[in-house]
This record gives sequence, structure tokens and C-alpha cells, in this order.
Amino acid sequence: MKFILRFFILCILSVGGVLVLQNPLHAQPYTDIVAFGDSLTDFGGLAVYNGHFPEPIDDFPKAMTNDRVWIQYLADEWGADLDNNAIGGAETDEHTSSQIQELSDIGVIPDLSYLGQVSRYIDEDRTFPPADTLFVVWIGGNDFLGFNFAQGDQNQFVNETIGNIRSGLNDLAAEAGARIFLVLKLPDMGKIPEYNDNTEISEKATALARDFNVALENTLANFTQANSDVRVYVFDVFDFINELIASGNFANATGTYLEIDEDGDWTGDFNGPADEFIFWDEIHPTDRTHRLLAQEADQLEGSPHIVLGSSLPLPPTDDDSIEPEKDDDSTCFITIIAAQWLEP
Repeated sequence: MKFILRFFILCILSVGGVLVLQNPLHAQPYTDIVAFGDSLTDFGGLAVYNGHFPEPIDDFPKAMTNDRVWIQYLADEWGADLDNNAIGGAETDEHTSSQIQELSDIGVIPDLSYLGQVSRYIDEDRTFPPADTLFVVWIGGNDFLGFNFAQGDQNQFVNETIGNIRSGLNDLAAEAGARIFLVLKLPDMGKIPEYNDNTEISEKATALARDFNVALENTLANFTQANSDVRVYVFDVFDFINELIASGNFANATGTYLEIDEDGDWTGDFNGPADEFIFWDEIHPTDRTHRLLAQEADQLEGSPHIVLGSSLPLPPTDDDSIEPEKDDDSTCFITIIAAQWLEP
């Protein structure tokens, strides 16, 4: 029987890219892309550590989709060098798998969280042309998937997760010299197969994703104001994916390409041709969706779904959770049901 590796990670698609304008009509792509995130952006990053797992998996999957992820398509389109630091199963400050986190805690493998990815990048002291390098951050989905809707404190969840994202951005700007960012919002989590078959949970997931995205916008507005030499692009994946769902261009916009049983395991069968589906499994997009995300990012300056952080309204200053922070020094075994790399 074939199985898939299931990470509790952000549901749906991945991220975009950014272009440097020479004039409003003729944009030139960045020559370097440095990416941070989870399995929506990861291609082979987590697989590197498979040999350290208590039970290594033969043919460890390179990506949680039927071919490639969006950041690869974007880099290819631009002819850009891609430094992909994203790790499947990454949360903002730890890993979804307690076994992987244990290996990290005892030093067998590095810290694979978003903050760990940022720290490793800074420690490696890599050289890049600041004006020609796009730093991509798409994270928070796995944190979201681990939230307990019955007992969790939503405000605490949003504040802590957004705080971790902000810390990583501060460190990249202050310690790595990053000057151009593309940050992606969460998609509408209530629309992913993980939640969309339960009306009550779906509505709660949609509402929490909206709250998360508002807090992220507030943080990015403050981050931009506090760093006048930094440019931040914000990709509204929430609206973009919802438009794909409503477009009618996919034969199936709610189910999964992989046939999933009642326990959440892949049966080894498929529900139809991959290009008919937005979702590959319960939380990840298909290759076709990844390609569409990359296409949207490719026309960055002209996309209605991507705006500059400097254009976002500043939040009220009496909220300590979103005050500007310019000089902040703070910075599965994955939930494995099983895994096999799927050929396109």
C-alpha cells in the first residue's frame, strides 16, 4: 500500500515573488530569492533529515504535491537563484512533530522552525545583492492547524504567532541586511478539505484566518514604517484562493486529488486527474494551484492581490501587540502516517 507523509501545515497554496520596477510598465525580476516557510514552499528541505528519524522512510517525499511547488516555478520564470530554507512541518517557533522537535532540542538536527531557519541563514553569513534579492516568508499554517478551537485562546494564538513572524523579519532586516520582502497571508482555512466538511469548524477557521491576516497586516504596516529603507510586498492568498475556488476553472474545488479514507490516510487511489483539483490532500494544493500562485507572483507589481506594506493603514498605537519594533533582538517524526514520493 502506498502512503503519504502528512504534515499539519498550512493548508493551501504557496507564495509569490516580487519584481523590481524600472518603470510602472516594465518590471524586471529579482535575481535572487531566499525563502522561509513550511511544506507549501519546501522542496526537499525536510527530506535531508530523513536519515536521522527513528524510522527513516524509503523514497521520502520531496514535496507535498504531485510535482513542484510555487517558489520553484517563480524562480525558474525569473531565472533567479533560489535559496530555499523552507521545511515541511515547520511552525513559527517549533516543528509540528514532537519527535522531530526532540531531535532538534538535543542537537541531532538543527532547529527546523521558521525562527530556526532564519537563525541558520543569518549564522551562515551568505552574501547576496540586497537590491536584487527577494526574501519570501510564508508561515503560520501549521501553527493554525494545531490550534484547539474548543479550548484555545484565539487572541493569544494570533499574538504569539504574529510575534514570531515579526521577530524573524526584524532579524533578517537588522542582521542579514534584507531589504525586500514578500510576505504571504494565510488562505481561507475554512475552505480547505481539513475543515470544509464541518460547517461549524469551517466558519470558525475562516474567522480566525481573517483575524490572523489583519494582525499580520498591522505588523507589516508597522514594520515598514519602522524600516524606511525596507520594501514589503503582501500577497493576499486568502482572496486569491477563494477566487480560484469560485472561478469554476477546477472541476473539484473542495475535495482532494488523493483519495483519503475516514482516518485521513491515503488509500493509494486518486479521485480523478490532478489538474481538476485545487487541493492535493486535505491541506496542500496541487501542482496546478502552485503554478497559478507563481504566475500571480510573477506579475507582482500588477497583481490586484499583492500590495505594498507602506500602503497598509497603520493600526492604533495603543495596542502594544502591534507597536513598531525596529531593533528587536528576539529573534512530521512529522506526524507521519507514512510516506512515498509521488511522481507527477
